[in-house]
Amino acid sequence: MSTMPEPVTFAKRKVKLLAAEVRDIVGRALPRGASFEQREAAMLAVSNEAVRIGLEAELRAIADDQGDELTVNGTLYKVHERGTVEYHSLCGPLSVARSTYRRVGERNGPTVVPLELAAGLIERATPALAQSVTLGYAKHDLRSHAEDLVVAHRIPPSRTTLERIAQRSAETAQEHESRIAADVRRGERLPEGAHAITAGLDRTAVPMEEPLPATVTRKPPRRTKPRVRRAPPPVTVNYRMAYIGTVSIVDAQGEALVTRKYAIPAEDDPMTGVVAKMVADVRAAKRQKPTMAVGIVQDGGKEMWSLVRDGLAKEPTVGKVFEGV
Repeated sequence: MSTMPEPVTFAKRKVKLLAAEVRDIVGRALPRGASFEQREAAMLAVSNEAVRIGLEAELRAIADDQGDELTVNGTLYKVHERGTVEYHSLCGPLSVARSTYRRVGERNGPTVVPLELAAGLIERATPALAQSVTLGYAKHDLRSHAEDLVVAHRIPPSRTTLERIAQRSAETAQEHESRIAADVRRGERLPEGAHAITAGLDRTAVPMEEPLPATVTRKPPRRTKPRVRRAPPPVTVNYRMAYIGTVSIVDAQGEALVTRKYAIPAEDDPMTGVVAKMVADVRAAKRQKPTMAVGIVQDGGKEMWSLVRDGLAKEPTVGKVFEGV
């Protein structure tokens, strides 16, 4: 849910004045008879620059307001070094002078950047850019996402920077997964019309490159010419089963209102990696609505049924479980 007021009521008079000023700027910048397409692109460029300048000023104000000493998670830090850093936003780069702080009483101790903590910056990306990048990374490759941003008249950083933001954000999120999940669950609310919750497990064969056992003889090479580069270590390809779990909250007609999917690499334990998270979803839903029905809907694989049944059987909030194939 958005925390901002409706755009039609938020500073309506001032926004109209600002819009008139933007039109005037664009009108003076473009030649007479410019097309609507040209005017639209120019207005978007002006709004991007205005927002970029505003964001830059906001970050500078936060940085300038921080004292020589401050506490982070109960630990005292002192100003270490000041420098100018480029942060990234949807509207272009933000150049900000800020200080790093070093832990007091510890020589060459760890440093923090309070500005980034206070502003919610992630890998030098603003919250809006970080959210856009992580969502795009989850859906498809970032080359395509970067193209989408440019077509939408945004000014993202380079693709390699987007990749770094996405990968390091994902690594950090994975490190703190249990805490993040607990915080998210505490704020979760069942959607209106929630009637039941269903869980299902599926799996697919995934080719895995694994070291060749010492007892296995390598196949004779087919090439007749000498290999120029060094041959890679011997490996074998085996197919392992990777599990995917799906949890849906449905209405009285069985239509999904909310759906979540969990997946793990083929080498991970499906009980702790997938089923435990599915059961946690069921637990959270049952705590809010104890009368909610619980069902298992999946195909007939015996191993999968055993995993889901065992997981739900250990959950005290779950009583009768309906099953469907």
